[in-house]
Amino acid sequence: MGSYGEDYAVGLAISRDYQIGRIYEAIYLCRRWEGNTDANLDIDKLNIYNAYKDKESLFLAAYERYGQRGLEEAREVLDKASSPERALRNFFEYTIRSMTTGSPTRGCLTTKTVTEETGRGELVHAALKSFLDDFERVVKDRLSREDAASRLALAPADAARLVATLTRGIVVMERVYQDPARLRKTADSLVRALFPK
Repeated sequence: MGSYGEDYAVGLAISRDYQIGRIYEAIYLCRRWEGNTDANLDIDKLNIYNAYKDKESLFLAAYERYGQRGLEEAREVLDKASSPERALRNFFEYTIRSMTTGSPTRGCLTTKTVTEETGRGELVHAALKSFLDDFERVVKDRLSREDAASRLALAPADAARLVATLTRGIVVMERVYQDPARLRKTADSLVRALFPK
């Protein structure tokens, strides 16, 4: 059975040797034959497939929006607080509330994708890495401010990496224990370790 991805690959291969405009309509129409996996899609799904060409492209477009929104929200939460400790506590509270919303809880798309990444393409891996690097930078920027850097137990970059790592880890712990109070206690322990009295 043909799929849109296979038809698209055929079209690309043919276009290397032939002017695609002359045969495009025939290739496009072959997607509609009865045995094709795209033949029975509803119009909404068909429009999505037509716009994004394949599942990886669709995932990358959605993940880019998800990542941008997540970074903006993290920056906003971290910037609002009057102290670096409060900024981190507010950030962890926001993260825990976000991942424990719904029934079943929604978790975290980044962590879920990383743990299920086997077989995904290099572009997905690069997108995940880019998001995590950007996330670390957002946290590092907040921890590099004068009110934080002089009091941190670690260099701001190291503290930001630790926060990023714990943030991913609490997603896993939430899946296992489903106990937000436990997650908050763990996050608070990290804040106290980063800012000893």
